[in-house]
Amino acid sequence: MRYLKWISVLTILAMLFAMLPATVAEDGIVVDLEESVDMEMELEGELLKGFDVSDDLALSLYDANLELDGLEESFTTSEAEKHTEAALTANVSGDFEIDEEGTLTRYRGFDKNVVIPDGVKAIGEEAFENDTLIESVSIPNSVTYIGCEAFSDCTGLKNITIPDSVIETDSGVFYGCTSLTSIQLSNMLTTLASSFFSHCDSLETITLPNSLKSIGSYAFSSCIKLKNISIPTSVAEIHKGAFENCDSLEIVTLPGGIVDIGDIAFANCDRLQSITIPASVTSIDRSAFNDSTNVTIRGTAGTYAERFANGVGIPFNAPVVTFDENTLTDWDDSPYIIQYINQTRTLNAVQKPADLARELTWSSSDANVVAVDQNGTIQGIVQGTATITAATADGKGKAAQLKVLVPEPTEISVSAYDNEIILGQTMDIEAYTDIPYQYDTKVEMPVTWSSSNSSIISIETASGTSVTLKGNKPIFLVFTSVLPDPFS
Repeated sequence: MRYLKWISVLTILAMLFAMLPATVAEDGIVVDLEESVDMEMELEGELLKGFDVSDDLALSLYDANLELDGLEESFTTSEAEKHTEAALTANVSGDFEIDEEGTLTRYRGFDKNVVIPDGVKAIGEEAFENDTLIESVSIPNSVTYIGCEAFSDCTGLKNITIPDSVIETDSGVFYGCTSLTSIQLSNMLTTLASSFFSHCDSLETITLPNSLKSIGSYAFSSCIKLKNISIPTSVAEIHKGAFENCDSLEIVTLPGGIVDIGDIAFANCDRLQSITIPASVTSIDRSAFNDSTNVTIRGTAGTYAERFANGVGIPFNAPVVTFDENTLTDWDDSPYIIQYINQTRTLNAVQKPADLARELTWSSSDANVVAVDQNGTIQGIVQGTATITAATADGKGKAAQLKVLVPEPTEISVSAYDNEIILGQTMDIEAYTDIPYQYDTKVEMPVTWSSSNSSIISIETASGTSVTLKGNKPIFLVFTSVLPDPFS
């Protein structure tokens, strides 16, 4: 640090020396300063009385008295600061590194709540990158620009306010800020740069400024908790992947100023139910809603939005029909349910958005295997498979389909070997099998009980998988119950 101080002092000396009127000979040697000044600079004792070099973190010029072999030239504090500002390549005051142009190039402190010094004009590229300690940042009104990935991967950052003095930002400013929940944007921003909030896992809602004209590529991609967003009428373009993988986004209303929706802009939004697209839109990339299987497009009939929806098979002003998740069982990536012979149950179909719900019709691909009525109640008839379809009666919207497996019955033995039945008395037995369950709800299975010799042990009562037996003679006996085998 001491070496750096001397270098800085010599730099300032050279600048001050150069400011004095001088006569230069042809060979470039200084021969005259004002009057006749010797070229030697005597730096005796402490290097310069006017320089304060006691502070390890600061270098300042208070009253520079330069003695150049007899000639004394004095500079005021204001003049000294003016002429030394450009010479300092970095200000390492405190925890901030600030270059000669006023850009904060790096924060090296350990505070949770950071206050950026007044006078900083810009926050440079990656200035706070990977700082996991920071929870909040106060940005002064002197800042006009925020550089690329300035706060990227600051995983502890929870809230921040960007003042209206900021008129421009670069890409990925808050990329990977997984704890960010609250932010206020500058009302002077015209573009939300690419990947601006990408992978901000905790961001649930945000209000965009009315100055905004464009939402950049992947600006909100993988913001998995983003539920609500208000897009101002000033926005004209939503670029590639802007809201891709926003798993919690359910309803989106685009303003009248939008004209273009880029590729995969709303792709893989699992819960997206509806998006309202205004008549102003004239371009939507075919992949804009890829794998957002539950989405309905709302709009005005005859507009580009309707032509797009019909072209890619997305319901337009009509619901998407799905089955309640508790109805389904995931098996080999194919949703289906097990339905036993003579068993009945009622399926629960859901229409989203709910305000576009219509009357439903039900059908079976093979009514001889699985029958269904218009209430959605199905019944297993014989062993086999069939597909049940729930669709809107008017044929609009997107239908729901469900594969139903009816297993073949099989015999399962139940032994009373470990139980004593007292003559003339009764005992209860339960049949335990590996029959699958539907999530946490046990399926009631049709079971037929029988005894190979009722004169020895008879069946008093039987219900489902339970039976009550009565001992008539002292002998060992094996009972059988007929149960369906879902794995046959």
